[in-house]
Amino acid sequence: MRRWAFLEAIIAEGIHIEIVGSTRAGDIVRDADILHLYRKAGVVRFLMGTESTDEATLDRVKKGSTAAVDR
Repeated sequence: MRRWAFLEAIIAEGIHIEIVGSTRAGDIVRDADILHLYRKAGVVRFLMGTESTDEATLDRVKKGSTAAVDR
């Protein structure tokens, strides 16, 4: 299943909802080409977390992110 199938289903069914969610910077980077679908499906706000832009800190916290993605 495509990662955006849920968004397309909401759009196709004409479901009118407002979605607020939490995400990581890497998810926004990954989905850059489909962000318009998030909005069209009803996402009004993302609370986005970044761990750090310091590689040494990222290595210590072991969250799997990189400074380039978080920037």
